This record gives sequence, structure tokens and C-alpha cells, in this order.
Amino acid sequence: MRGFIFFCAVLAVFLAFAIGVAWLTWRLTRKIRNTWIRLLLRACVIAMVITPTIVPDSSLHGAVPMPASYALVVGVAESGTREGALCLRYGGIPLVVSSCALWLLSLAWVSLRARHGAKANDPKA
Repeated sequence: MRGFIFFCAVLAVFLAFAIGVAWLTWRLTRKIRNTWIRLLLRACVIAMVITPTIVPDSSLHGAVPMPASYALVVGVAESGTREGALCLRYGGIPLVVSSCALWLLSLAWVSLRARHGAKANDPKA
């Protein structure tokens, strides 16, 4: 039971950190005029905070779940080794995919909102 409570506490701290980083990113990027750049920066930061991955670990004969950004940092720190290359691959690919997916979804959302806003305010429509 204590392990579950510890897990819930770690998860709560991680979610609080993610919300804080998302809020800070939102506040820092709101004055950027180019929408696509603003949304790209937001998507990259949010993906760095929330993207999980599973990295194989030969010493455990299994895999270890961890944030993808942590796997990327470990991969850079252990560059030149097989474990470092695995961490780079298992950390980098999910980050690129989730960043692109978040960016494209946010661009679609902004485009959809702008299109519906123009129809609602247009007296000829």
C-alpha cells in the first residue's frame, strides 16, 4: 500500500510540474505574432514534459518506463555507447512524433476556430 501512495505522490508532483511548465510556456509565448511559431514552441515544450517512453535495459532483462526527455538527456550523456544510442532512439523518436502531432492538432484547432469565427461575424454568410 505504501508503494501505491508513493506512486500517487510522484504522479501528483509530475502533473503539477507539467501544469506549471505549460502555464509558463503559454505566458512566455503569447506575445509572439506568428501563430505557427508560437504553436510550435508550445507543442515542443508540452511534448518534452508529457511524452512517455519505454527504454530497454539489459541489466534488468526488461524495459524501464520513463519520460522521453529524460531518456534523451541520458542518451546525450552516454553518447558513444550502445545504451546511449538506445536512449537517444527511444527518447528522440517519441518526442519528435508527439511534438509534430501536438503542433498539427493545434494548427488545425486555430484554423477551425478562425474559420467559424469569420462565418459568425460575416453579415453575408
